[in-house]
Formats: sequence, C-alpha cells, structure tokens
Amino acid sequence: MYVYYNANPSGKATGDCVIRAISTITGLPWRTVHWDLAELSNEQYQMMDDNVIWHEYLRRLGFSIQVIQWPCSRIKDFCRCFPYGKYILGTGKHVIAVIDGDYYDTWDSGNELAVFYWKLEE
Repeated sequence: MYVYYNANPSGKATGDCVIRAISTITGLPWRTVHWDLAELSNEQYQMMDDNVIWHEYLRRLGFSIQVIQWPCSRIKDFCRCFPYGKYILGTGKHVIAVIDGDYYDTWDSGNELAVFYWKLEE
C-alpha cells in the first residue's frame, strides 16, 4: 500500500529519492545520508546519485542487492510478494523505500517496474 512520506526536512521532492529512500529505511537523518553520499562521491569523482556511489554506500552499511523477478516487478506487486522487511527498490530512474509491504514515497509509484532491491543482511 502506498504511504505518502517525505524524509526531506524542507519538504522538497527535488530529485533526492536516493537520499529519501535510504534515510527512510535506515533511520539516518536526511542530512547525514546526503553528506555521506557527498563524501563518497567526492572520493570517487562521481555524482552522488549515480548508482555506483549509492550502491557502494549501501554495501558499506551491510545491505546486499538482488534482482527482482516477475511477478514481483511492479512496486505494488513487490509489496505483496515481500510483506515483511525493509527494502530499497530501484527502477533505473527512481528509488523507493518499502517497509512491511508498504511503499513510502512522495508520489504513488506503485505501477513503476523495479529492477532490483537492497536488503540489510542480518
């Protein structure tokens, strides 16, 4: 189920979906995630929303990546297939937080096709 949520402290939804999703799943403040990604971006000479950067950041936090298989490809369907746990989904152009079968976003992205998900290794 879609849940409106914006982790951005100023309420803006301006292309910071990577930061918002990571902040939502980890509980880290938006600003902390932003600065961590900026630092990693600076070290590797890449833009901070480039997959290379935020994927490396999630690996350092203990997350692992999995490819999403049909019939769980749409965000809505993923939530039905994985009703428990915390996930970060990537569509190729957008990043979404999923917690216990609900997807948290600034817009209803439920019909978007997700390509991969990140889950914290426990």
